[in-house]
Amino acid sequence: MAIRKDAARIRGLLEPKVESWITADATNLPDGDHPIRLTGPWGKSRKGKSRTNLELNFKAGKSSTGIPELVLVRFDDTDFSFLGTINDIIRSFPQNVKEAVDSKSPKLRQYKGHLTTVLLLEIDDNSPMDKDILANAIVDQYSGLPTDIDQVWFADTSLVWDVEFHDLGPLIQYRVNQSS
Repeated sequence: MAIRKDAARIRGLLEPKVESWITADATNLPDGDHPIRLTGPWGKSRKGKSRTNLELNFKAGKSSTGIPELVLVRFDDTDFSFLGTINDIIRSFPQNVKEAVDSKSPKLRQYKGHLTTVLLLEIDDNSPMDKDILANAIVDQYSGLPTDIDQVWFADTSLVWDVEFHDLGPLIQYRVNQSS
């Protein structure tokens, strides 16, 4: 049921974009086949930020002889399946971690030098998260610890009756040493 609602929401956001392209741009195309790219963003995230632009690639074929027609065929490899969505989340995860850390880092900056600055990261959904994935994302974005932070800890709250806290410092240092 949720998949149908989500598909209907995406279709509702996409249809005006395609209709706008047809009425504004398609009439100016010469006859023949043309690659067409339409981009989002297609809606807002839960926190009100724009979602990542979604690119849709089409082939538009236009013919003015006989009965005028415009045929749109989607030929890209955009994967709207569950696994495709998971892969998109995994690819964007390091940047999402960077945005979260960068938003907290200025608050800790004032304490750096005379107190130990500790950033506690928690994933507040049931995503398949662990300390290795989080440490890799931090190393990917910062090549070590972020400059205003002395320690990074991960609170694994996936099981509310068994919350675990992990110091990511040693794991981050290990990943940095591995990559150099």
